[in-house]
Amino acid sequence: MSEDYYALLGVEVYADDEDIRRAWRKLALEHHPDRAGTHATSWFQRLSVAYAVISDPVARRAYDRRRGIPTRPPAPPPPPPPSAPAEDAPPPIRKAPGVLLTRLSRNLDILRALGRANIGADGIIDLFLEEEEWTEGGMVSVAMRTDVHCPACRGSTNIPCRECKDAHVVEEQYSAWLAIRPGVADGTILTPSAQLPDVVTPVRFRARRA
Repeated sequence: MSEDYYALLGVEVYADDEDIRRAWRKLALEHHPDRAGTHATSWFQRLSVAYAVISDPVARRAYDRRRGIPTRPPAPPPPPPPSAPAEDAPPPIRKAPGVLLTRLSRNLDILRALGRANIGADGIIDLFLEEEEWTEGGMVSVAMRTDVHCPACRGSTNIPCRECKDAHVVEEQYSAWLAIRPGVADGTILTPSAQLPDVVTPVRFRARRA
């Protein structure tokens, strides 16, 4: 089970090299055992591993592929060619702008604690959008843990597996990227741009008015 290195370093998944270096320098200064004490050794080692992976272009691409993170933020498709409006025709659907909605781009547990998200009885994650977010739309990144089939036994119940203690399911850290178009209807189901490989139940979200 691997950690969310972006969350550990406190950077977005599309942060550039300078932002990553700046975050690492700040964290290393705060948590180095020589400064923070020997109790910080384990935490500093985790930060060091995260920085070693995210700061290396090849390792970072492999890490992103494993989590289903696109190589760049999903871009909205080009608008259709203009046509003469028909009488009483509904207004055209506006695409999600490439602007990160930072209020909703957090760990799912934090969003739930703040009342900005909730998991419905049907397992779908409700996101509560404020008026400006609802009107303007944008991109959202939500980090969470989700169940995937154990990579050692491939989820087969017929194979004894020490790796997962015969649970045949393990947890993986996952960053879900969502495109929220302006004026999306209340209750609209939002599907992440990519799911984790071998996910047990695909993650889905639902737009709700706050």
